[in-house]
Amino acid sequence: RLREINELSRLREEAKLAEPRLASLRDFFPKRDELFTFSDDLQSLASSNNLGLSFSFGGEEKGESGKPGRADFTGTVQGGYPGILEFIQGLEELDYLANLVSFDIIAEGNNRYNATLKGEIFFSD
Repeated sequence: RLREINELSRLREEAKLAEPRLASLRDFFPKRDELFTFSDDLQSLASSNNLGLSFSFGGEEKGESGKPGRADFTGTVQGGYPGILEFIQGLEELDYLANLVSFDIIAEGNNRYNATLKGEIFFSD
């Protein structure tokens, strides 16, 4: 029993040390309300690559037990092939944790392409 009391005491001390680190991890994910700037950032990225963009959020799952929430999104960009590649690479540089699930690029002729991107973005509540 004495060993269990000592172990409990040690765990409480370690929890105190871990709390600031846990708070910084929670702050890593944007708040759900801050996701509206994601579409603005995508629009800026598309504009800088001479692309047209249509964007929409899909379903979302609320985070449980300290886990982040997740929202689906779909974006369609139209323009030149190099611009579309730059756009996709630029997604990694945005200040969001987003996962690109799939994308399709279709040639429309005259060096114009249409790319549909589907992904998910993570947030905290």
